[in-house]
Amino acid sequence: MPTASTGINALAHCVEAVYSPTAAPFVAPVALEAISTSRLALPRCVAAGSDLRARTAMLRASFLAGFSMAHAGMGVHHGLCHSLGGTLGIPHGVANAIVLPHAMRYNADAVTPELARIGEAMGARSGGDAAAAVFDLIDALGLPQRLRDVGLGEDDLAVVAADALASPAVAANPKPIRTREQLLEILRSAW
Repeated sequence: MPTASTGINALAHCVEAVYSPTAAPFVAPVALEAISTSRLALPRCVAAGSDLRARTAMLRASFLAGFSMAHAGMGVHHGLCHSLGGTLGIPHGVANAIVLPHAMRYNADAVTPELARIGEAMGARSGGDAAAAVFDLIDALGLPQRLRDVGLGEDDLAVVAADALASPAVAANPKPIRTREQLLEILRSAW
């Protein structure tokens, strides 16, 4: 699971970089290349840890993800993942796998063109659902897909939402988030 969850963390950096309102103009093409590479290389890395070509491709994609995030801001996805880890001890990569498609769907109406480009990089057909493509990849990797699958009770969601509301990443989300209820909407869909 460490390879899969770490790879999804890199993918999540790219997704947020593509639709970050503070991203430098050169970020999206770099992040989209890393998304495309990750969707192909990560399953191979998980299936055969000794596949050096796949590992090399994933290493490159991870570098590009870090580069992208260094020139863009994080959004609600990472804000929630930081709170899940910091308040409840959920491993960061696992939190990424669970929250990413739900945060993408939450942001969809604010970043429609960007999600279309992410969908293409994920191999979705033209106009395909980028969040569904990410969810399918996470499922294929065998990672948890619901917060309840990692031991969170429904009452824990309010604790996470309250903590995340103070996050600079949440404040920088492309679709403005001003209330705890908006965060609970995402968390409930992921629960």
